[in-house]
Amino acid sequence: MRPVPEWDRCIVFTPAAPKLYTLNLSAWLVFELFADAPAATATRAYLAATVPPESEEAARRNLDDCLRMLQDNGILEWCAD
Repeated sequence: MRPVPEWDRCIVFTPAAPKLYTLNLSAWLVFELFADAPAATATRAYLAATVPPESEEAARRNLDDCLRMLQDNGILEWCAD
């Protein structure tokens, strides 16, 4: 992971399937929160950071979309707690 704050982006490399990904601020936040914390803790932190201005429903949809994208691209993997 390489933060590029001047671009409001983060660049991530996936060595298993070599590729570079550029994460927007929302996906970067999700990646950071979920990389080292249990899902429930990370979810609470994400909602606390994004509600308001988004509604909780919109924030949860965005969270689900980000998690799906991160998992589908091999950037974030779930581990058994």
